[in-house]
Amino acid sequence: MKSVLAKSGFRLLNGDRLVLRLAFCAIALASLRCNYAVASGDDSFAQLYITQVQNALRKFWQPPEGTSYREIHVYFDVDRHGKASNIQVKTSCGDALYDKAAIEAVRRAQPFPIPPNQLTGATIPLDIGIAYVPKNKTPERAEARRLFREAEGLMTSGDKAGAIAKLQQSMRADPSYRDPRKRLAFIYLDEARFEKDSSVALPLMHKVMTLAPEEDVYGRMDALIRKLGKDPGSFSDRVSLGDEARQSGDWPGAVYEYTAALKLKQDDGVQKKLDDTLSQHHN
Repeated sequence: MKSVLAKSGFRLLNGDRLVLRLAFCAIALASLRCNYAVASGDDSFAQLYITQVQNALRKFWQPPEGTSYREIHVYFDVDRHGKASNIQVKTSCGDALYDKAAIEAVRRAQPFPIPPNQLTGATIPLDIGIAYVPKNKTPERAEARRLFREAEGLMTSGDKAGAIAKLQQSMRADPSYRDPRKRLAFIYLDEARFEKDSSVALPLMHKVMTLAPEEDVYGRMDALIRKLGKDPGSFSDRVSLGDEARQSGDWPGAVYEYTAALKLKQDDGVQKKLDDTLSQHHN
């Protein structure tokens, strides 16, 4: 077993389990702190997979509003189809409502993205610490809100490029703050809606799906794929879209399409394409 890179700020904990430390604010996911080991010795794939799990959970973490810090530790396993099993609270926060919200987030977020082959084993065991931090109580949130307000001002003045840059800064300042993520997704969605060339609109929709995958957006994505003459329910078509995205440098799109294809059918060749894309995008 090899510990993760020191420069990443992570360390080894529990030699046989990917351990995530996810901090949540109100109904949003906050900064990710994780510890893990990878049997292959290539920890970059674990980092990338953790990010995918983080994005999957973000949408479904909906704890009640509160004024006190709460932390729940949840165990579960993810199989090669992205299905979670053995979901259980390891350490309760002392409030059944928050414990239940954490379990429900895991249940509703599945199927999770397919684990890369570099993470060995029939299942990937996960140890997640979910912390509820009262909204707007952290310095990171304050900075993120300041940047978000600046972005809104730039949008009002017509400087969309400047606004996008500020929104991206806001997201980096506090990954849990959903407002800049949703605002940026809306900007890309708006651009995609008025783009007449479907081949140009598709990468924009891939960005939307990465930032804020809402139920109605899935329908728009399927409709756009049909406009391109492809079937969103076809394994081969989704693989083809993934190949096209990868060749054009649309890394989020390639990851999204390969993952969609693997949800339709397991295939070692497509899994390798997904792993390679994740590795190249990470580097």
